[in-house]
Amino acid sequence: MVQKETKPTKPKEVSKESKNPIRKSIERQNPRTPVLKSPATKARRTVDKKGKSPNTPDKKSKEKKTKSKGKVEAPTAGMKDSVELTNKKWFCAKIFERVPSSFLGEYTDCEKPPVVATTHYLHLNKARYKDIICGESTRVILKGRPPNNDFYHANWATMPDGTTYIGAQGPMDSSLEDFWHMVVTELCPAILMLCDFVEDGKVKCVQYIPLENEQSAQYGMYKVTRKDKTIEFCKDVVLQVFEVTVPEKPEIATHTVQHFQYQNWRDYSAPVSTSSAITLYKTFKQLKLKGPPIVHCSAGVGRTCTFIGLDLGHQRVGYCSTYPPIELVHELRKVRDKAIQSTTQYMFMVMCLLDIFIEEGVARSKWLDEFVIAYKCEMIAAAERRKSFEEKKKADGTLTTTTTTTDSTTNTQE
Repeated sequence: MVQKETKPTKPKEVSKESKNPIRKSIERQNPRTPVLKSPATKARRTVDKKGKSPNTPDKKSKEKKTKSKGKVEAPTAGMKDSVELTNKKWFCAKIFERVPSSFLGEYTDCEKPPVVATTHYLHLNKARYKDIICGESTRVILKGRPPNNDFYHANWATMPDGTTYIGAQGPMDSSLEDFWHMVVTELCPAILMLCDFVEDGKVKCVQYIPLENEQSAQYGMYKVTRKDKTIEFCKDVVLQVFEVTVPEKPEIATHTVQHFQYQNWRDYSAPVSTSSAITLYKTFKQLKLKGPPIVHCSAGVGRTCTFIGLDLGHQRVGYCSTYPPIELVHELRKVRDKAIQSTTQYMFMVMCLLDIFIEEGVARSKWLDEFVIAYKCEMIAAAERRKSFEEKKKADGTLTTTTTTTDSTTNTQE
């Protein structure tokens, strides 16, 4: 007589799934993010006498699921994943479903918010480019100066965790002392220069540091002395250390500042590799700087905001997996007028974020290889467009060039 198979009794203890504090934390902190179930969850529900799960899918069914299109595949969530890492996995999973060229279209359609500025127009001699406005709501007000002399073309960028950056225009002859006044009074521990002093025969930033070891230079009331030798920090990045004193006021303590210069990053463009930018970003985070670092290029909006966007994007995605990348451009443009000046810079910023997330535990996708190809193609196309634009302007006699000895105000950004 055939005996009926008895079902295994359920264990008395509460199942791991309902007891999982990480799962509850995800639901509580980010209700929009679907709760990720371990692939083995269903398999654990029904187990035969031999310990095998009849619900375990075979290899063929797994392959079919992997090849499915039209919806985001749930990334694998480890039991020890933090909420931030889980959000980053979901963010990347959705990005990997997109067509790389779609980033070009959404950047082109991105609106530029209106800029309210009053003080800026009273100091046009300190603005390098006529069409880059220093917004009033976030501008850096120079401390200890009267209202008619408290302007530098720079804005505060505050991150979700309270970290602050100063996004600034590169110094001009008319603003050299103002720049160092800002460094000292805001106790800035580091300066990140994302341009060269001269690029393609045009002055992009006046020389505001002494170049020889132990050499000093006076900028108004501030004496800047270079200490130690130049160090090659990473590829294309050099590090120097400076001490700033005020000889007229010896009671003011000596201020030490680290100066990082990212060389060979041309305006409107971005580097081919993300490695140096990521190294700099991680260095700034690991140093736990007590004051705001100054980030500048020429205009202080393209390369500058591309770098600041790494910290902003890293934090935003950590808090919310549904955060759209283009929102970074919207947010940054509320801080600095015309932030992120090209599709190349936008794609580079996204590429950096993806590489950072992969280093933190997100699985790498072959999609990223396609994105890199699209990015490099856009770099070439953008360079050709820029060259054609400048040649046309030069032929029409409307392109104003900057000589290597003077700093002039033009309509050409960065």
